[in-house]
Amino acid sequence: RLTAGATTATVRRDLACLSSLYSRAEEWEWVTFNPVKPYKRGRAKAGLKEGNPRERYWSEAEELAALPVAPAKAKDAICFAIDTGLRKEEQFSLLVSDIDFGAKELTVRAEVSKNGKPRTVPLLDRALAIALRLSSGRIGAVPLFVTGDGRRYSPESPTMYEALQKACRRAGLAHTSWHDLRRTCGCRLLQVYGKSMEEVSAW
Repeated sequence: RLTAGATTATVRRDLACLSSLYSRAEEWEWVTFNPVKPYKRGRAKAGLKEGNPRERYWSEAEELAALPVAPAKAKDAICFAIDTGLRKEEQFSLLVSDIDFGAKELTVRAEVSKNGKPRTVPLLDRALAIALRLSSGRIGAVPLFVTGDGRRYSPESPTMYEALQKACRRAGLAHTSWHDLRRTCGCRLLQVYGKSMEEVSAW
């Protein structure tokens, strides 16, 4: 797999999947043992040592540098991600009908939530202003974030990711993944808004 060009992270995920399959086969008595487990224990010798956990998040200074040079649509999406902490698919699956403007909160529907459970997320002032502007004249089960022709961004669309990288390059910032914006939200809630870990976890 490595010779074919796969990254070590991809190989680790492949092995985890294969190990899970073998464990289930073991439960069903189709096989007598899981051969992947001893291999995984020796994966450091195989050049598959676990990487350090990613801890990247934006400082306020980085945000101030990136936003002015981000494409307009991406700027709204980046700000919304930082202020809500939504995962990428949760954000781009968000419907206007999912937002309670009076209560200043949105609902992540069960079908798009990672754990399959709905949750309510408060809307900070900036996120609320973005939602109000983007939803102007639109009601019901229509996407909040849409492409130039009014469609929702597909899960495979690289548009927003590429726009984020463009903003980082223009601002001279290190590479940023979309998930780093979610991490930024958590840090801001703790450091700026004084939320507790329990509150941030529920958010």
